[in-house]
Amino acid sequence: MNKAPENKTNLKIKSDSIFKAIFGSKTGKPLLETLLRDILKKEVEIIEYKNRELPKISATEKTKIIDLLVRIKEEVVHIELNSSYSRIIRFRNFVYFAGVILLDHEIGRKYKAEQKYISINLTAKMGKKHEVIEIYKLQNDKQEEYIDNIKVYEVNIDKAKEEWYKGDKRKEIRHIAAIGMSEEELERNKEEHLVKVNK
Repeated sequence: MNKAPENKTNLKIKSDSIFKAIFGSKTGKPLLETLLRDILKKEVEIIEYKNRELPKISATEKTKIIDLLVRIKEEVVHIELNSSYSRIIRFRNFVYFAGVILLDHEIGRKYKAEQKYISINLTAKMGKKHEVIEIYKLQNDKQEEYIDNIKVYEVNIDKAKEEWYKGDKRKEIRHIAAIGMSEEELERNKEEHLVKVNK
């Protein structure tokens, strides 16, 4: 059993700028499709990369740029990379997610009630009590859905990395784990085809 090593370089995919440079480019599209496929557990084809700038509520409001926004066959998918975990970050991400939905509904047009929206939070420092992937929905205390076209996926990067080093070789584990690895770790894991894109 391998032990997860300490990161010895700051060059990690979970660095915000590196993440967007890799997954937000045309060359990184297959990688993002692979990551989304493993998180959503279904085939994924990115139809378009959408505008990442959220609408302003007032003229004095600062511009808000989300990490990634793509349209796949059935859903609009909002993706945020978080270097830490807190109630404030979760709330901020949800506000951004609401902005994504607002952006997708032009003023004066009919609401897209059938359009599905997904928010994926790729988050570090969540702790061991959280699973690698947790799915949240808007529902009542009887677990009846209030709105059935909105889901939030909370993805525990550190736990995926820990499970990988413990020997869990599932695809969804290895690709999520790669986000939290240093350049040195990624090189070392090439033999395991950690970041190989399998169509």
